[in-house]
Amino acid sequence: MRLLPARIRASSRRVRITAAFCLVLVVAIGGASALAPSLLSKPAPSAVAVASATPLATPKPTPTPLTSPTATPSKPASADVALALASKASWVAYASTTLRFSIAHPASWVTSETVAPGWAVISSGSNSDLEITWRSVPAKTTLSQILDEYWKTMHDSGYTVVGNTTGAVGKFPAKLLTVDGPAAKPRHGNVALIVTTTGRYRIELWTVPGSDASAATLFSELLATFQVH
Repeated sequence: MRLLPARIRASSRRVRITAAFCLVLVVAIGGASALAPSLLSKPAPSAVAVASATPLATPKPTPTPLTSPTATPSKPASADVALALASKASWVAYASTTLRFSIAHPASWVTSETVAPGWAVISSGSNSDLEITWRSVPAKTTLSQILDEYWKTMHDSGYTVVGNTTGAVGKFPAKLLTVDGPAAKPRHGNVALIVTTTGRYRIELWTVPGSDASAATLFSELLATFQVH
């Protein structure tokens, strides 16, 4: 075999060494890329993944439906209510020129329009009082507006309207209510609200709690005698 000049042999060795180094470099770079991929190559989170990471609102519990209060048996009427019902045949009439009404009441009950200014108070002298007030209202005032006003007045004073029905007092539509006083003032009220051409009336019978059925009967009998003048 013919020998190459020394300069050519040295150049050939440099080419082989360079080629070997490039191969090693390619392998090294390829291996590193496989172990640590670029952050840009990571897929973005899918819409499903993002949604599942969002905290879910805590569901609110379903309100417990309120039940109507169960009626409790009424106690016997208090003495003044019982006596008022028993003495209906001897009731006497009371007329107020200031408040423009008249009503019949037990003869033993005392009337006054000075005890509470703006009110006619007809008192049994013990546990029961019939109280009537009147005031002028703007034309076209509705019974519903008067009811809303009354409810707010009672609520702000700590009383609770426990019954609300529609009826009539004489020829006038009326709201007939039952009201309980606060714990600090245990009273039971039967209330009638009416609107007339001259104004609005509040007619209230307040008794001690317990004889509610008898008090309701007495209130109905009193309302049957009420007249607007």
